[in-house]
Amino acid sequence: MIQIVFMRGGEIRKVFIDKRKVTFIIAELKFEPLVVDLNKMKEIEDKREQYNLSVEDLKFLYELRELNDEEAMFKDLAKDFKQKGWRMVLKK
Repeated sequence: MIQIVFMRGGEIRKVFIDKRKVTFIIAELKFEPLVVDLNKMKEIEDKREQYNLSVEDLKFLYELRELNDEEAMFKDLAKDFKQKGWRMVLKK
């Protein structure tokens, strides 16, 4: 399992990658974990409004789905978060 923490100003985001499951803990979801099983994307699409996911967010998840290992997912996540102004402060 890979654990990552990103910061931007006073905001913090935590991401956990465990095989094909990616968990996001973010303020927009009141720090309730959003667990995404990349093998079951239909469930996430159905709950898109509940989780307030944009089309861009879904596109991002589908791109992650194409990657086969945790390290590749980590690299893609880090690159995407960096492009949006987030700074990685921890990787375990």
